[in-house]
Amino acid sequence: MKKPMRLPKVITLSFLGGLVLVAGALFVADTYHQSTIAETKVNLANKESLRDFTIAKGGAWAVSDYKYSLVNPVIAANNAVGNANISLQKIAFSGDWKFSVRAKGNSYADGANFGLVFGYKSAEEYYFVNFSENKTDMTNGIFQVDANGQKRIATFADTIKANRHYDIAIERTRSSVKISQEGKQVGAISVGDIDNRQVGFSSNGGTADYIRITMTQDKKVAEQKPPVNTEAPAVPAPATPAPAPAPEATTPVPSPTPAVTSTGYVIRVSTSAGLVSALANVKPGQTIRLADGVYQGNFVASTPATPAKPIILMGTRAAILDGGSIKKGYVLHLKDADYWKVDGISVKNGQKGIMSDGVNNTMINNVEVSETGHEAVHFRAFSTDNTIQNSYIHDTGKLKADYGEGVYLGTARSNWKTYSSGKIDTSDRNSVIGNRIEKTAAESIDIKEGTTGGIIRGNILDGAGMTGAYADSWIDLKGNEYLIEGNKGVNAPVDGMQTHVIVEGWGVRNTFSANEMNLSVKGYGIRLQTSKGGTSNIIKCNNKVIGAELGLANIACKP
Repeated sequence: MKKPMRLPKVITLSFLGGLVLVAGALFVADTYHQSTIAETKVNLANKESLRDFTIAKGGAWAVSDYKYSLVNPVIAANNAVGNANISLQKIAFSGDWKFSVRAKGNSYADGANFGLVFGYKSAEEYYFVNFSENKTDMTNGIFQVDANGQKRIATFADTIKANRHYDIAIERTRSSVKISQEGKQVGAISVGDIDNRQVGFSSNGGTADYIRITMTQDKKVAEQKPPVNTEAPAVPAPATPAPAPAPEATTPVPSPTPAVTSTGYVIRVSTSAGLVSALANVKPGQTIRLADGVYQGNFVASTPATPAKPIILMGTRAAILDGGSIKKGYVLHLKDADYWKVDGISVKNGQKGIMSDGVNNTMINNVEVSETGHEAVHFRAFSTDNTIQNSYIHDTGKLKADYGEGVYLGTARSNWKTYSSGKIDTSDRNSVIGNRIEKTAAESIDIKEGTTGGIIRGNILDGAGMTGAYADSWIDLKGNEYLIEGNKGVNAPVDGMQTHVIVEGWGVRNTFSANEMNLSVKGYGIRLQTSKGGTSNIIKCNNKVIGAELGLANIACKP
């Protein structure tokens, strides 16, 4: 639905608190080292993903709806040693690593539970963590299985609730392993030699689901203190740069989960001031790696990189960029930041979450963006060939519901004068792939007139939180030649998806294919504007809709 013109706002674009300049020199307290970071993610798009796992013990597992599930568990006998059900990732890991997942234990008579396994050598030698509704010696804590049987070596203070997802992470640093739940440490132990061993999933009974499965391995190859530079605040590069990652393809592929890797210089950051400095001084081919913690402020990345030497900003969901106010500011502003990769972090509490202006060939992967005054993620001002994927976007529009989109592509015609010098904002070929978008006050995805050729694929969309006056569908499409494919949605307010011709010649030649829509509305699964050329859009007959009183669409589908 057409929206009124947004008035330009005064935006805070940078955070300078805590930066110390002494005699013209910049001193940063964070450490630097060269390393190799290898990240493995599991693509859960289809049953072929089962080949990523091997069942070591117990019942059957399955892949569906982008989750890995224990669907037919074996029930543990009383006082049994170890888990009744274990499935392992096939790759063995060494060195420092982090295993993270979003997990849920489903309702079960003896109490919902789910577990994660690490240091797995055999069924008689491994560690596991178990989260349960019940606090018993066998169900809630960190356990070791060895020749002496099973023992609990740490206890979790809190229990879980059935049918609720939890972000869980296991992080190994040398001989220490710490366990985090929802970004907070809940337990830690010391371990012996667990190199070249596997990680995986477990349960003692009851079904469980796992999504967003990520394993990050960090092998240090050399330690180096940051040199003191009394002339310029540039971050020094190694004398002989290591090979940089290969460039990303500019044409997205179905459900991509590319590994984030870096063999360049790594800037380790643990403070807000350190992040401001790193963003200002990072060079192409380098990685900024955030320690877990809260980074308060509005942060700007404005150094363009190259295909051969991208810049990586990475961390875990517990590395949180916090803008401090939903009333103003972009929490993370990518400004002319070509060939960046933003991976794994959380972004919250800004008027807008991640704003991209004039950005090309940049990937935002596996992030969480939430608690924004307006939209969560926006590609704007001639930003092209970018991707937001595998991310969790929720709780937007806290300041103004009408502007609370999950993902926003381009600029409304009424704002071309403000953001694109009066020209059509051709933010083209941007892709939104494999995200979960829910509790947005406005549309899940809003695609503006003037944009062309993007891909919206494999997203899970929930419109239950839409309260804005103009929020009437998950996807509001006003651009041209988009592919809307394989998305699943529930709880749309009026229709599942809509097209509009705001500017004549736009909102046309789009294709809707293999989407699944579960609605309880009087409208359509897909409603097209049929005037001003809108009938050139194509709706494939492989789209599925239930609960829409008017049916699949207001035009005939095509095979």
